[in-house]
Amino acid sequence: MKTDQVQEFGPTEDPYTDTNERAVGAALILTFLTLMIFVGLIWLSALQSSVDGVTTSSGARAAIVALSASFILAVFVRRLTVWTPRWLPWVGVAVTAGFLSVAALLFQTGNLDTAFAFYGGFQVPRAGRLFSDIHIILSWFSCDFCGEWDPFYGPGLEYLDPLTGSLIGVSWLPVVGLVLAAMALLTIYLLGRFSQNLGQWLIVVGAISPAWLLLAERANLDVLILAAIVVGAGVVATRPTYFSWAAFAVVIWILGTIKTYPFALGVVLLLALGMRWGWVIVGGFLVAAGLFALAYFDSLTRSGDFYASPEFLPYIAGESPAYGWVLLTERLDGLFREPTATLVTLAVLIAVLVFAGWWGWLSHVPRGSQQTRVRLAILSLAGAMAFLAKALVVGFGFAYAGAALLLVVPAIVLNPGIRSLRNGSMVTLAALVLLTIFGAYNVILGTLAGFVVAGFGLGFGARVAWETVHGRFLAQRGQQRSDLGEQALAS
Repeated sequence: MKTDQVQEFGPTEDPYTDTNERAVGAALILTFLTLMIFVGLIWLSALQSSVDGVTTSSGARAAIVALSASFILAVFVRRLTVWTPRWLPWVGVAVTAGFLSVAALLFQTGNLDTAFAFYGGFQVPRAGRLFSDIHIILSWFSCDFCGEWDPFYGPGLEYLDPLTGSLIGVSWLPVVGLVLAAMALLTIYLLGRFSQNLGQWLIVVGAISPAWLLLAERANLDVLILAAIVVGAGVVATRPTYFSWAAFAVVIWILGTIKTYPFALGVVLLLALGMRWGWVIVGGFLVAAGLFALAYFDSLTRSGDFYASPEFLPYIAGESPAYGWVLLTERLDGLFREPTATLVTLAVLIAVLVFAGWWGWLSHVPRGSQQTRVRLAILSLAGAMAFLAKALVVGFGFAYAGAALLLVVPAIVLNPGIRSLRNGSMVTLAALVLLTIFGAYNVILGTLAGFVVAGFGLGFGARVAWETVHGRFLAQRGQQRSDLGEQALAS
């Protein structure tokens, strides 16, 4: 893959035409109006169910205020200069490491009350032990899978047992937990390095969010998935060879066999089509994923059915942060009955993705190399798909699902030398990311903000993928015409 430089603009040149500015404004307005219509319906539904007609617990009013404030920023903030010291990416590492260290110390010394108060201060749901998610998985190995298996994990996880000589078990918890913690630190550091100006500060703030801290503290396998994507994006963007892309595809496939939803992250492999034989990598991944799906079809459908059924969800509204259309549908029961409530919810969420995707498509990077563009596209597409695989496809995701949208943050690129609506829209996007990772206790606010960020990520990454593939196609056609011209002259 060539590393051609895209056109760079000087500090006073605006790469966006008036038409583009109007298009960005239209995308923002349509996204905002769609959100407000849906939140309004939820508010009316809550009023219908309220005893006194005034007091509601739907969270709709807070969502209206927070979302409105976020989109208004695009109107008033057109230029923003942000100080970003070189050491800033290490702050996110220090915050995450500090939280894990204090939590470990409190648990090891038996100060459970203090530990729970510490967790409560960061709004992180408490599990009673550090690395609790990986502890559950290792417990299954210790008892030879005698416990109830979480259907959200794929059958590929079981193959770790023979690969480790049946030695894997709870005794591995300290080592595995520390390895996953190190992966979390590496991920938050690289995201800070890959981000610019406002994005770097957003990563630092995101490091103290309930979504990110819950992911790192539980040592959930999503840490491994996000780390693999972030590292892989850096490798294939820097060295876009057939081997690096093929290795990236194999890693994504293996992760899919373990936790299913990473198969959706294979969409990032479309960027490999910029190489002459890139279609082999994409086709090979699709064949391998299809064969796995056919072999374990029952397991995959059982996972979806479990998490799409509210009666099976270990979730109580307001007590634990979460996202998903299933939870939004429940808040329309005052106005609509099933299946109308489901249809309305899905229609609105898809509309939000379309309008926000248009916004992302228009917000291409104004300067930088093809290497940077590819890296940002991989991160944006992967972060968006990781969130939507749970919040849209499955219909439910716990708080750490929102941490995946931190991968979209590097796409927040400001041009401080000009005043533009695009700069303002980047500030709006940053605010929406914060609402997603901090506001998941309000299911309406967290889910809707997350869908806007995910839609932006899809649109942003899709444009780079399209330009990469289209550029390769035009180059091939140009080469073919040149060859034909030479043949005609020779004859």
